[in-house]
Amino acid sequence: DNYENNLIYFEIFTLWLSPMQLDLDEEIFVRLTRLVQVLRQTLQSSNLNNQNILQDNNIVTDKSWGIQNSIDIYNKYKQFVNQNQYEYTTYDINAKPTKGIYFSLLQLHPIDIVLHIHPSPEFALTTTEMALVSLLTQIDSSRICLNALITEHAYGSYTIILEIITKHYRAALWK
Repeated sequence: DNYENNLIYFEIFTLWLSPMQLDLDEEIFVRLTRLVQVLRQTLQSSNLNNQNILQDNNIVTDKSWGIQNSIDIYNKYKQFVNQNQYEYTTYDINAKPTKGIYFSLLQLHPIDIVLHIHPSPEFALTTTEMALVSLLTQIDSSRICLNALITEHAYGSYTIILEIITKHYRAALWK
């Protein structure tokens, strides 16, 4: 009885997504690149007291991101690193057992994505960012096709099943 309470059972689970079209602006990629550069600089430097690093680099102009200064960047980074601890690394014998998930048949059909990148006419770019934008124009209207995942008798915790699916699609993306 206790075993059945800790098991989520699916006889057949099928997921099919219609082809997707992603319309992205060049400015998104440039701002993400700037954010990654600032995050790297902040985490590599020992000075966490620079309060205006994000505003100075034209990344965040309001408080909507929840990041105001370098200390917030460091705290968000630590939170991100710590959230990736898996259940099996923090095992406690006295803890309640986690729910297992069992799929008699798990079918995730192929995913088809078409990527369109649009120019940002009034956005100031550095020469490095112009090089990035020129690379982005080469992948405009590209199609990303991710293979299907079909498995029988898949069993594990939510974290393990999600990790298997993520690894499958990550490998399909890099092919």
